[in-house]
Amino acid sequence: MKNSKSPGMLTLISFTAYLYLLVKVILFKGGHVDVHILLQQFQRTLQAPGRSFLRPYNLVPFNEIKRDLHHLSLSNPFLNINLTGNVLAFIPFGLFLPLVFRNVQWSVAKVLMCSLLLSLCFESTQLVLAIGTFDVDDLLLNTLGGLAGYILYKMFSGPARRKPDSEADRGGETPRPQQRLSAPEYLFLDK
Repeated sequence: MKNSKSPGMLTLISFTAYLYLLVKVILFKGGHVDVHILLQQFQRTLQAPGRSFLRPYNLVPFNEIKRDLHHLSLSNPFLNINLTGNVLAFIPFGLFLPLVFRNVQWSVAKVLMCSLLLSLCFESTQLVLAIGTFDVDDLLLNTLGGLAGYILYKMFSGPARRKPDSEADRGGETPRPQQRLSAPEYLFLDK
């Protein structure tokens, strides 16, 4: 008998493929995925640790976001790939988390934390290996994307229901009918 708490094979394969593509796009800039390149970059960092900090980086929140919003075109929102791409890249992450890790009671806070941590891993790797630019705004945009994906998941996964109160569970009275919650209410409940 299949465990209802375990994800299906298609879901696991899709999640793995998504993570592979994320690594390919973020760390290898869409090029060939080669772990030897990462190892070579790591050796260079060990030989000259200060070189990572000679590359451009952004530690000022909303600095790049403001610049990108100023240049954003509503007629072509994908013109600015930094702004839209960082959000879009993490939407699947927010969708996959509750599908792959079904035994976890997901909430907005947990999804925000997981999205932030994954983005921080990518940004830190880029900084340490000097293969990209560390940008605090990327952390914010990626985290926003993960949250957007989770909200989409909650919207399309069916309405959440309140748990019956404890007296009904003990058999002391007839249980009340379960109430449907509006979208804003059930987004913040642990399922």
